[in-house]
Amino acid sequence: MTEVLPSRVVDKVRVRADIAAMRVYTPTASLEVFAEQLGFPAERLIKLDANENPYGPSPGARAVLAALNTTHIYPDPEARALGALLGEYVGVSADHILAGAGADELIALILELFIEPGDAVINTPPTFSMYAFDAPLAFARVVDVPRRAAFSLDVAGIEAAARECGAKLLFLSLIHI
Repeated sequence: MTEVLPSRVVDKVRVRADIAAMRVYTPTASLEVFAEQLGFPAERLIKLDANENPYGPSPGARAVLAALNTTHIYPDPEARALGALLGEYVGVSADHILAGAGADELIALILELFIEPGDAVINTPPTFSMYAFDAPLAFARVVDVPRRAAFSLDVAGIEAAARECGAKLLFLSLIHI
């Protein structure tokens, strides 16, 4: 996130002013782009900067996917079977399970569900960049409470910020070392 949308783009498409003022999101480069930049074959690199699995799906998952005969049809948008299984596994009602197509969609859905314009969201950087990127799209104010030097949480700082700004959500990614 380093640049703002050029005015020529904003003027032509009439982007909302708050969106036009946001810094542009810059995603990570693909494995192929990194390989080209480094001069290595892609199969010799392991890319971990976007929470990707360098090993791919398990053989069991591949077998299940290969056996599917309805991949051309949209799945259940409510993911009822998955919700029931996950709910049973963790001991809660399936009504408490939210399934989505990846973390980005789930973050957006959570913001849409809970945030009203002007609500505050606490973020604990350094962390997943989509928390701070998506919150303003939902008209939320982002309040950063940085982590300490060893990436531990400033719990007192989070509590003080939550009380001060009346935060409605806390985005928290735990780091296990």
